[in-house]
Amino acid sequence: MSELRISRGLAFTWVLQDGRCVVVHNRRPGGSSWWSLPGGGVESGETFEDAAVREVREETGLEVRVSGLDMLVDEVGPNGRWLIVEFVAHPVGGTFGRTADPTGKIQEVRWAKPDTVEPYLGEGRRARLEALLKAPPTGVYRADRRS
Repeated sequence: MSELRISRGLAFTWVLQDGRCVVVHNRRPGGSSWWSLPGGGVESGETFEDAAVREVREETGLEVRVSGLDMLVDEVGPNGRWLIVEFVAHPVGGTFGRTADPTGKIQEVRWAKPDTVEPYLGEGRRARLEALLKAPPTGVYRADRRS
């Protein structure tokens, strides 16, 4: 039996406050751009939660406390197996909009309400945001570090 290998780990975060969520505008060097939740790749030695907190800080300037797991996506395709984790978090400090993104890909940071989120994040995300604002996520996340 072959060993399971994850080609890429990604952590994204619904940062929630006052009935809104944070969205970030990303731009690649070639010019393509898109909006997303704050997030990105998990670095060596990080848990998915560590990566989520770091990415939010780098991309938005906010310090956050993760309050739960929203979604886990296990994507298998031509680029290998990607594990994508979406967390829910709330700001506990920092300065909104002061990005320190080492990649330079973040062009803009905004707050979006449920009625304005779909142009940024796509169809179906309004319902998800509304649900998260009404009740905390029920997913469980536990990170264990092994030596």
